[in-house]
Amino acid sequence: MQNHVTVSICGEEYTLVAEEAPSYMQKVGSYVDEKLTELLNSSKVGRTDAAVLTAINVADDLFKLRQTTDDLRNQLKQSIDENNQLRNEISALRRQVYQLSKSSSKPEKPEKADKREKPEKSEKAEKPSEPEKPAVRSEEAEQVDMLDTSVTSEG
Repeated sequence: MQNHVTVSICGEEYTLVAEEAPSYMQKVGSYVDEKLTELLNSSKVGRTDAAVLTAINVADDLFKLRQTTDDLRNQLKQSIDENNQLRNEISALRRQVYQLSKSSSKPEKPEKADKREKPEKSEKAEKPSEPEKPAVRSEEAEQVDMLDTSVTSEG
């Protein structure tokens, strides 16, 4: 549904038509009015130049926010990957603990009394731990990739 909202920017009335909520459209109009008025009051430029400079400033803010968003998305991906790696390490350690507890809980066989001394058995070398499973990308990482795709396609 198309919403019609009248906003005042630098004393001029403009009717905005969009699907967004009227309160949102009013907020956008107020933001533009504030930025444009701020520029007009701080410099000696005409309204047309002030409008162009305001558009440039708003575009600059947009690009900086996009960069910040990309940086945060990358940090999130790295954190998710590190989390998955740590989970894999925890699983491997749990398997080792289980194997150790399983082997230490076996009752030892009583040795028969033998007058001959038996040579001591050499300790068995520990079995190498199971190879780590490759990190599985979590649902969160997939969602971040989906966000990345949607932001890129919108931009």
